[in-house]
Amino acid sequence: MDDPISFFGESLTQMHSIARDELEELQRQAMAIRFQQHLQSIEMVRKLANRLGITEVNEFNDLVPLLFSHTAFKSYPSALIDGKRFDLMTQWLDKLTSHDLSGVETEGCHSIDEWIDRLDDQTPLEVITSSGTTGTLSIIPKDKHGAREGMVLWKICLFQTFGHEPTEEELHPAVDVIWPNYAKGKLGHLRIANMIKRGFTGGDESKFHALYPDAIDTDLMFLASKMRAAASRGELDRLVIDPALAARKDEFIAMQARQPQELDAFFTEITEKLRGKRVFMIGAYNIMYDIARAGLDRGVRNVFAKDSAILTGGGLKGVALPDDYMDVIGEFLGVDRIQEGYGFSEQSAFHWGCSDTTCSRG
Repeated sequence: MDDPISFFGESLTQMHSIARDELEELQRQAMAIRFQQHLQSIEMVRKLANRLGITEVNEFNDLVPLLFSHTAFKSYPSALIDGKRFDLMTQWLDKLTSHDLSGVETEGCHSIDEWIDRLDDQTPLEVITSSGTTGTLSIIPKDKHGAREGMVLWKICLFQTFGHEPTEEELHPAVDVIWPNYAKGKLGHLRIANMIKRGFTGGDESKFHALYPDAIDTDLMFLASKMRAAASRGELDRLVIDPALAARKDEFIAMQARQPQELDAFFTEITEKLRGKRVFMIGAYNIMYDIARAGLDRGVRNVFAKDSAILTGGGLKGVALPDDYMDVIGEFLGVDRIQEGYGFSEQSAFHWGCSDTTCSRG
């Protein structure tokens, strides 16, 4: 259970050939062991288990009462961030992870990004944040080891085909990566950018094509989330804003307003530069559709090599798309397969959609 990827020989076929009852028994035993390992090392788990009187878990349903609510990762007082008390933020985060954060030095931290950089440098963690659409940023203590394993799984699921053992090329792909986003950042989906850059391009960073080469500022995201929450309460005029962030607020708003046009220009350039090449591309349904529709309207179709790896999903997020949106995306890209799935910041694994075309999309 400490190295499941090696257990299956990095093989998609082996992963999906084990009998379901055998796999579930392995998972059940691993769950019971892991709970005992972390009952004392994760304070929030210990307190919750004590309150519920749970001393062991033997069946999957035994674990359900111990699952954290998403609010657990945003249960810090926002005043700590406003007041730059990152020492106390570290104490709060320490309750959510098995890694010891007591020795983290936060003296001189003036921003969320600086604080997370300190955690990166001084601990095994690779903390991620949410986008703050509910009004508060989630701060989630993922670790570097899990992030590396996650990208290995991505490569396995994206480049291997069930039914045969992986080739060297499938284990170590070298493709152009199209990344319609910021190249860096602390948001969950941006944290994987460097992993993809290292793992999917064969070490050739010129093959990594990002919409924006720099990082998005987490502190600006925090400000945006506070503004959304205050506006929903009709209290925007009473919101106290850090002057340094306030000076950049208009810049951030203008940048968001420009993004659709910049995205269109980016893909116009990329489709010319990478036409016919094998690529890995990721994007939400609505972004993929908008790009594809615009390309088809310009007479552009069958852009990339048929064996390219394309990943989309994440739900429609309330966006209404035509019934044939996947056909439009496929016609524009010109690939043999488009993989779908779903993930969320609080959970480490990405959930890959079933390859059976009779399965419905969620």
